[in-house]
Amino acid sequence: MRELYFQQWLPISLDEAWTFFSNPSNLKEITPEHMGFVVTSSRHGDKMYAGQLIRYVVNHYSVYR
Repeated sequence: MRELYFQQWLPISLDEAWTFFSNPSNLKEITPEHMGFVVTSSRHGDKMYAGQLIRYVVNHYSVYR
């Protein structure tokens, strides 16, 4: 099994980063545009939680370009 490890520095506080990354509406913002990511669930709220289901569509053909 292969494992990838990445680290990135963000010029914001940990609280600001957590607020952004824990909001399901921001999933599209962190997904490459060419993948056509769209959240289709309408009642996902503004905070992720354990066991949450988020419906989305992604253009899987664009992954193999």
